[in-house]
Parts: sequence; C-alpha cells; structure tokens
Amino acid sequence: MKSTIATFVLLLSTQIIYAQAAGNAVYGSSTKRDGVNKYIVASQNDSQFVVTANVLYVKKADYLKITFAITSFDKTLENSKKQSDETIDKLSSNFRKVNQGIQFFVDYVGHNRVYGLQKEGSDYIEVLKGFELKRNVIVIAKDHDEMNKIIEAASNSGVFDVAKVEYVVENIPEIEDFLIDKASSILQKKAGKIITLNNLTGFVAQRLFDLEFKSFSPSDLYVKYEAAVTQDVDFGRKSNSNIVYQQPVVSFYFQGLNHSGFDEIIEEEKLEPAVQFAISLKMVYAKK
Repeated sequence: MKSTIATFVLLLSTQIIYAQAAGNAVYGSSTKRDGVNKYIVASQNDSQFVVTANVLYVKKADYLKITFAITSFDKTLENSKKQSDETIDKLSSNFRKVNQGIQFFVDYVGHNRVYGLQKEGSDYIEVLKGFELKRNVIVIAKDHDEMNKIIEAASNSGVFDVAKVEYVVENIPEIEDFLIDKASSILQKKAGKIITLNNLTGFVAQRLFDLEFKSFSPSDLYVKYEAAVTQDVDFGRKSNSNIVYQQPVVSFYFQGLNHSGFDEIIEEEKLEPAVQFAISLKMVYAKK
C-alpha cells in the first residue's frame, strides 16, 4: 500500500513545459529559477500521505517607480548645486509634458570634494578641483508605456542614468489569500483521486505540513549574456603579433520562473515583464 500511494501522488504532480527557441541566450549563463520547492510529495506510511500543490501567479505591476541618478560638478559647491537645480527644473517641465499630474521626488544623496593631481617638481600633489553633488529623482509611472515616455523626457533634459526600476504590487496579503485558496482546491482534488483510486477509507486532511509563499520582481529575473565567438590563432613561436579583440555585445533578457512543476499557472500578463508570485502548499492526510 505504501509504494502504491507514493507512486500515484508523484504522477499527480503536474508538469507544464514550454518549448522556446534558444536565440542568443545560448551564449549566456542562464540558470533555472524554480521559485518554490517542487516534487516533495511522498507517502510516509500506510496510515498517512502528503499532497503538494504549486501555483504560479504572473501579475502586472500596479505602478512602476523609476529612479534617475543626477550628478553635477563645479569648482564651488554653490555652482554645483545650481547646475543640479537647473537639471531638475528641466526634468520637472518635461515630466509634466508626459503627465500633468505626475508624481516625483528629489532625494538628496550627498556631495563630496573631488581632488586631482598637480605636478610640483618631481612630485604630484593632490589639489582640490571642485565639488560633486549627487541627487536621485524618483518618478512614478502607471505602466510601461508611460515609463518609456518618462525616460525619453529625462534624456531630453540631459539625464541618462536610470539607476533602478521597481515593480510595485499593492495588496499582497490579498494575493496570498487568493493563492492559498487556489492551492487548497488543488490539494482536495489530488487527495480525492488518491483516496478513490487506492480504495482508501477514513482518510482526512490532518494538518498543514508546509506553506511557502514567494514573490519575484522582474529586476531579479534578468539574465546576462554575451553573443560573440573568438577565433583561435596560432602565430608560431617567434611571432611578435598581438591580438586586438573587439568588444563583445553584452546584454540582458528577462527570464521568468520555470513553469515546470506548477499545478496551475495564472498569467495576467503574458508578454511584458511582470511580478511573479509562487506558492507551495503541503497537506498531510491521515486516517481518523
């Protein structure tokens, strides 16, 4: 009875595999991202068994938070601040062309003295060259389209450094409750099939064995790759030739969680990068 129950439960673990053309990703160091512990389904003895349900929810962010880094430099701190203020005024004007009610915040990061080297005789002496002022401008975009317009507005203002993009999802407790309900329904169906097909009697849900809930932001799911191949050349022993290499193309692509092993996948967004929530629920069923 023990081996029969264990084998059947393992067969119930749904595996969905998506085929995809490799593209230049084959050059990268892609890693599998499972998100939750899967396949931990086993019968412990003749009087109880454990069922696992895994659910993935791909949710579009409620809004995006973009951080632009601004650095100004001048011989005096006062002039450096003036440069920074002028840049922020340009940003404010161009942002409001995108959305009159746009929300943004200027975060003061800090300022520091910048030194250079000046030759005096045979020595090089550090001398003060000026002051560097650093600020961040944090902007909220309602979606990817508005984010692209905001980035274009920033470049028109002379700001090109996008330091960070955050994907914000509100009401996470509600999402967790929603996924628990989904996983619970799957557990009941799995357990019912096991009980029916193994002709078991008197088995009921005894206790929750484990619950694991995780979230993954798109910024955590980008993978680096380099698409370049270098030819080996044998110049011989006496050659004084050097190889001048071209800079390889380095880029990143979005790689969401591996769908294999999830019993149900709910995709609110199929194309653009989105926040991914994964839940793994394990329940012990035993005789009364």
